Amino acid sequence: MEYIVLILRLNHAYTRGHRPPSVRAGCAIRRANLHQSKFAVTGLTDAQIASFLTTLQHAVATHNIARIVSLTVFPLTVNGKPSIKNAAALKSQYNVIFNARVVKEIKKQVFNELFANSDGIMIGNGEVWFAGIYDSDKCNHVRVRIVAISNI
Repeated sequence: MEYIVLILRLNHAYTRGHRPPSVRAGCAIRRANLHQSKFAVTGLTDAQIASFLTTLQHAVATHNIARIVSLTVFPLTVNGKPSIKNAAALKSQYNVIFNARVVKEIKKQVFNELFANSDGIMIGNGEVWFAGIYDSDKCNHVRVRIVAISNI
């Protein structure tokens, strides 16, 4: 098996504005057999990504705002700016942030057509980005969360 270790660093210049601030410096991610998955660069497994996408699509389809908030990291970057500071702000601005275009792209997204790079996984044409977020400095548990929305 081929292994690669990716080191994520906080001091990287995040030019696209959708890198999560809670990615921990120095957390190493082991990926077995890099060539098996186009998602290897994200440090997430296909199963983690598929599960997150299904959960997000169900939450959007059922208009479960509380669930969508729980799938989001804060501050949330919207249109290139980290403008949604907390869950309360997202709840109050949900219909503006998750407008018809964003909802449509989430609902129609197919797992095999997701785009991935070192910034995370993209839904649609960049309407939603999600990535793995570490829970602590120990780097022992990663959660998949929405890190950016582009709704313009």
